[in-house]
Amino acid sequence: MHEDHKLAEARHFLDRMGSPEVHEDREAFIYNLSAFLSAARSVLQYACSEAAARGRRGWYDCVVGRSQWCKHFKDMRNANIHERPAKPRAAHSIVISETIGLSDSFMAGGPEQPMAELGTMEVFAQPAPVSGGFTHSTVYVTAIGGQERPLLDCCEAYVEELESIIEAGRREGVLSPEHGESR
Repeated sequence: MHEDHKLAEARHFLDRMGSPEVHEDREAFIYNLSAFLSAARSVLQYACSEAAARGRRGWYDCVVGRSQWCKHFKDMRNANIHERPAKPRAAHSIVISETIGLSDSFMAGGPEQPMAELGTMEVFAQPAPVSGGFTHSTVYVTAIGGQERPLLDCCEAYVEELESIIEAGRREGVLSPEHGESR
């Protein structure tokens, strides 16, 4: 009945978690993750209530029980609400790049050899400026099935699973049509 509203809310927080300003701010990311977990879990709680009211709780239990995403995120949400705040592990990647101009001759020598010119080579028609920089990226991860996976990818898969469950429930008459539709 209200599943679509909560799906849209979960999608909103997922989109925010992926935005650069939230993704790079760990605290903001965690707050949005908490809101995502609650909204996404509400989708299933509404579906469970509706299925039970129609005498179809068995359908709900069967469909949700098969989903690794539903179990994983239910456990994550319950821990976040009842035990401790969700604080996913962050994997950081830093890439440093540097471009320098090279001279047009090469010298080599060793501890017992005098320096000698080995040859010349034109590297740049004009001297290249020294430039460089670095990029930093953060990927939050979650362990599912004993394997660490990117959290945002898992959240996306979970939302898609929720959409699929709601669609199947509507097709089978277990859940009511989208708000505004008539039966």
